[in-house]
Amino acid sequence: MRRCLYTIIVLCFFLYHGQGVSALAQENPPPEDKTESSLMDPFSIKTQVPELFDLFMQRINEARRARETKLMQEAKKAIPPRVVKVKAPPPVKQKVVLPDMKITGVLYDGEHPVAVINGQVLQEGEIVAGAKIFKIEKKGIVFLFKEEKFTTSFNNE
Repeated sequence: MRRCLYTIIVLCFFLYHGQGVSALAQENPPPEDKTESSLMDPFSIKTQVPELFDLFMQRINEARRARETKLMQEAKKAIPPRVVKVKAPPPVKQKVVLPDMKITGVLYDGEHPVAVINGQVLQEGEIVAGAKIFKIEKKGIVFLFKEEKFTTSFNNE
């Protein structure tokens, strides 16, 4: 920061006290003009003394970058990172439908009930159309299909 300030002071000195640097470089000092137009335009330093202008711009850019870096570091310290907790939506459970089956009869005797399904005589524990016969009751049959129980009921009239 001190170097930048020093560079600015030197630049201002050369701008307001004539063309001393370029005059020394040429060894032919221009005639001193005391009119108001003889003051150097601050932007003419780029064409009059390009090395000094480049050094000046380099120092200004360094100071700007250092300040921006410092501000970014302070901002990171001041603001804690934002943590957003997102709840996952509950899994969508697809509706499971029991496959089509034609139940033509049930013979229930208590110990070994049987059912006639799709033309086959089946007992508890057997599989028909991908569904397991879980239990055969007087009023219906309980099937286990894709980890869900389905109860079919019928009238015994």
